[in-house]
Amino acid sequence: MKTARIIGSLMVLGMVFLLADKIPAQTICDSIVPIDSIYYYTHQLPYTIIDTNNLPKKTGHEIVIPFGDSVLRFKDLQDKNPYPSDYYYQQNFVAGIDKNRNWELIIEQSVNTCVYYLLNLTRHSIDTLVDYPFIYGNMMICLEGDFTDSRRRIEIREIQGDKLVLRKSFTLRDCNLFGVGYITLSDSHEIMFKPGWIEDKVYYKLKL
Repeated sequence: MKTARIIGSLMVLGMVFLLADKIPAQTICDSIVPIDSIYYYTHQLPYTIIDTNNLPKKTGHEIVIPFGDSVLRFKDLQDKNPYPSDYYYQQNFVAGIDKNRNWELIIEQSVNTCVYYLLNLTRHSIDTLVDYPFIYGNMMICLEGDFTDSRRRIEIREIQGDKLVLRKSFTLRDCNLFGVGYITLSDSHEIMFKPGWIEDKVYYKLKL
């Protein structure tokens, strides 16, 4: 296979990420500072997600999607002699559909990893994401799930018409930042981090 005040803030965000694309990883880590929950909830921007309602059901252990002049097949995988016999070590699911953009999101899930394939059914292209995308105007952010082999990568993409452009990718592990459950964008052109556990009180922000 081949390998998406508020309006004004979102437009400026796109320019900020363009300028910040080549910031070294250590500089990014040094720019992360603690904030409190009041700052987080006061400054977060609203987001949209890809529709997860009324998704098509998988037939057997294969997802088949028309794709231009051909089809894409996402097959569940199992060992030659699986135990139990119905155990598949890799499974695929339709995770969302965006009818306006003509996108379809497929999750490939195995024991220690998840891969997210965002299919553009208009351009017949595929973008591989680290996790479920959250969309802020023309910007998209993903935070990799906390799996055994995860580096907790953060990816920021710009939606340019019917294509996605990767603007930044870095990992929380490189910054020794653990326990992050959620990320969002602020109205001050920052990525904000929310702890994953209720008892954790420290929030963070990254100014780009």
